[in-house]
Amino acid sequence: MNLTSFVFAGLPVIIQQYADFYKQRDLGDTLRKLEPDFGLPQIEEYDFIVVGGGTAGSIVAGRLSDNFNVLLLELGGDPPPPVYPAYIASINSYHIRTHPSINEVYRSIPQSTSALDDHGIATVHAGRMLGGSGSHNSNVFNRGSPLDFDYWAKLLEDETWDYKHMLKHFTDTEDFVGRLVNEKDRNDYYGHHGPLGVTVDTPDFLSKWNMAALEVGSNNSDPNAYQRPAFTAQSVSIRNGLRESAYEAFVKRKLQSQPTIHRYSLADRILINDANQAYGVAYTRHGIPQIAHAKKEVIISAGAFGSPILLTKSGIGPRDVLQAAKIPVVKNLPGVGKNLWDHVMLILTFRRNEASYHDPDFEEALLKFRNKPLRSGYLAQQRRTQAFGVSSRAKSDGEGDWGDVQIQMIDLPFVEENPGGAIWEVNLSRPKSVGEFIFNTTAYLAGETANGALGNSNFKYFSDPTDMDVVIEGVNLAIEIMEGTQAFKSGNYKLDESFIPKACQSLERRSPEMWKCVLKRLGTTQWHWAGTCKMGRKSDPMGVVDSKMRVFGIEKLRVVDASVMPKVTNANTNSPTMAIAQKAVFEIMKQYAPHLQ
Repeated sequence: MNLTSFVFAGLPVIIQQYADFYKQRDLGDTLRKLEPDFGLPQIEEYDFIVVGGGTAGSIVAGRLSDNFNVLLLELGGDPPPPVYPAYIASINSYHIRTHPSINEVYRSIPQSTSALDDHGIATVHAGRMLGGSGSHNSNVFNRGSPLDFDYWAKLLEDETWDYKHMLKHFTDTEDFVGRLVNEKDRNDYYGHHGPLGVTVDTPDFLSKWNMAALEVGSNNSDPNAYQRPAFTAQSVSIRNGLRESAYEAFVKRKLQSQPTIHRYSLADRILINDANQAYGVAYTRHGIPQIAHAKKEVIISAGAFGSPILLTKSGIGPRDVLQAAKIPVVKNLPGVGKNLWDHVMLILTFRRNEASYHDPDFEEALLKFRNKPLRSGYLAQQRRTQAFGVSSRAKSDGEGDWGDVQIQMIDLPFVEENPGGAIWEVNLSRPKSVGEFIFNTTAYLAGETANGALGNSNFKYFSDPTDMDVVIEGVNLAIEIMEGTQAFKSGNYKLDESFIPKACQSLERRSPEMWKCVLKRLGTTQWHWAGTCKMGRKSDPMGVVDSKMRVFGIEKLRVVDASVMPKVTNANTNSPTMAIAQKAVFEIMKQYAPHLQ
């Protein structure tokens, strides 16, 4: 074991120790506060209650607390220290993304077109801590294509969702300091006064990436001004070498007017009166029953899995599901849990075969990272690049400007088993296959309370078989770049094909049939779940919320997170989720404090 493996092998232990420490510390504080109440619930009153302290919930609670009294309920606690360094977030994130102390674990029902090497069971992990999955993702800050939002606006018959109008909500988020390909776009397309630090990752191989673009007939562009199919650097939410989550930017760093935060709090149900108005939340805090009332609104920001679960537990969802779970029907909304979108990806490993290559010195990198005035070096970088491509399918559909495949290259210093190698993520960014999220009525009736036990995803990856063709085009492009361009020739990279499942090895090497076999067995989530509480017009039978994110049929209740997306954007979803939250705050302020708009 080399020095870097020795250090990174300790990450799971560090995460567990801090998770336990934070929880015990908060439990002590909670018990001292509740001690005078004789074990009976307090009934606290706030203007707004926000359920879920992830990306969207942090923004909504943080922004509203400037003018209102806000309670933020979060299922987990504070993020542990290892989530912050940029390098760990990008390359050594597996230990963080899957650690059970800071993640909710969800399992799919058996799949017939994916995860076949795991008996059809896809296991995914959603962040259970302040910042949510935004506290352990790869910090990639891609808004998505402007055509995504124009499509939403058309579907909703609400022009405020088109890119021209949404641009304000993106720029209000950002303090953008990164280098751009087109500097003339900076003032028109990028924000400079928002709370969230955003920069551009510029690894030392970026020039090779740009050269490779020209070799394969593409060009270079910025990903976020007006995304076009091109090779780009990645914008990332990083400040001085450390992760910048929505929680850090919109809540933790605020010096005043912070929301009240109750950590380790599980919402049991939304309280709804006979007039179908939401007036509060019943929840447990460290397992202790509590009640909170909201004078204005309850806002659910529990994510694409947590939000449909909470709606269902509150009697809002498909009638047959509610009746099977013996939950009184408050509002029959058949779309709750339906419309599950995700980006499926295939991970490729390329090995570097360059005799003169040596990994950088790890101790030197540690010293550069610890230079607090200005962190630098490998540990302060994501070391990622990306490209947005248009498949043959998109072109035949007349969508030649709307990227539907995203490829990402991740350089890998300090990886013992593959020194100087590279990981590639080939992502289906505009799938046609759509799944559903299923409430587990059996588990609910058995008394299960954990979200991970109450929901089963049914991703249905590749249920539209043409989705495979799009991914395969991305795979072939990745191989062409790494093995066939002059830009990367010096590294003599070769695809490591040892990952090919035994069931696929008898098929013609690198043929479409072989890759389809591989995708059915190894295609996996890109962690971009969306759509399960779909925004729609009132006439949409699968709509859950209207274009202002208000739940149909229930007053004073909104859902604000990625679950409201009618269709997933064509790139990483953290940035558009922030814009959704910003727009929700704008709508709420327009209703309750128009004089402050």
